[in-house]
Amino acid sequence: MLARAAAVVALTVSILLAMALGRAILEGPPGVIAEPPGTPAATPTQVAVVSIPPSPGHTPSVTPSPSVTPSPSPTIAPTIPPTPVPIVTAAPTPSPAPTPIIHVVSRGETIWYIAELYGVTRRAIVEANDLDDRNYIQIGQRLIIPVPEE
Repeated sequence: MLARAAAVVALTVSILLAMALGRAILEGPPGVIAEPPGTPAATPTQVAVVSIPPSPGHTPSVTPSPSVTPSPSPTIAPTIPPTPVPIVTAAPTPSPAPTPIIHVVSRGETIWYIAELYGVTRRAIVEANDLDDRNYIQIGQRLIIPVPEE
């Protein structure tokens, strides 16, 4: 009976070892960090197979299995440098044309006074309004005041 229990224990241990060995081959040992792509991976060169003795007087023997041929390492395609992206700069937005100022002539105002009021020349007011007589303006008349040049 003791021999049978020893055989069951030995069989259980060998199954667990075989499972652990298979897992280690497939996944690698625990705690090992995967290598970055392009690095040759370590492959096992030899696997040991443990045979369970059928009789209690026989000791287990370890027979090496044939070498595992390493799988071909992946080829790395040359990386193509990224195409340079042209830097697009925004064209300066043209400033809107200044809106001319409309001045309504009041009593006592002259072209000289209005020109001084807005910081423009008398000639600019006369030309902007196409005045025939630069000395004659009427109360309530609308005058275009050009934007002063800077």
